[in-house]
Amino acid sequence: MKKIFISLLLLILSISLYAQADEKFKGWKKADTEHFTFIYENSSKETVEAYAEIADDAWNKIANIYAIPKNHFNVYVTDRTNTVNAFTYFSPTEIGMFTTPPAINDFGFRADWRKLFFTHELIHASNLIFEDKSQVPNYLLGSFWTTYDFYSVPKWALEGLTTVLETELTEGGRGRSPYFELQFKDLETIENRIGKVY
Repeated sequence: MKKIFISLLLLILSISLYAQADEKFKGWKKADTEHFTFIYENSSKETVEAYAEIADDAWNKIANIYAIPKNHFNVYVTDRTNTVNAFTYFSPTEIGMFTTPPAINDFGFRADWRKLFFTHELIHASNLIFEDKSQVPNYLLGSFWTTYDFYSVPKWALEGLTTVLETELTEGGRGRSPYFELQFKDLETIENRIGKVY
């Protein structure tokens, strides 16, 4: 009986502590810019403000290159994980951003990492819908067709084009990063040393 009482007490205490720790995540909020709706929790408010400052400018730069697939995007921002990344959904087209900054310099070189990540993901959202591409399948089959299109594009084209444009449209990007370049040069250096006697 004593063990059951202690177990119940520990359970109640842990639930209470978890509820207090999770308080900062209560209630999702929205913040709108001209082209984006940011959906976030109180804990991500500061990061959302930083994204909102650069979001419409990124949209305008990309709109000069592509036919942006739509005029308004949902962007979900969360700090519930320590993941360093962002992602783009294609059906429907939405963007997800994490608030954790990168620990290495290959992405955040010479520019704010948030600007690079945001520009990168918005390019993903745009580069499958070219201006001269037929929209008939999307009208007939719905937004799922965009996801099917995504799988038909080779990864080198999808990520390569995005990496080039993240560099062209920002002050940083992996195209200007010696850290990113070294990942490829180190293999060449090692390969050239094989078979040589010193």
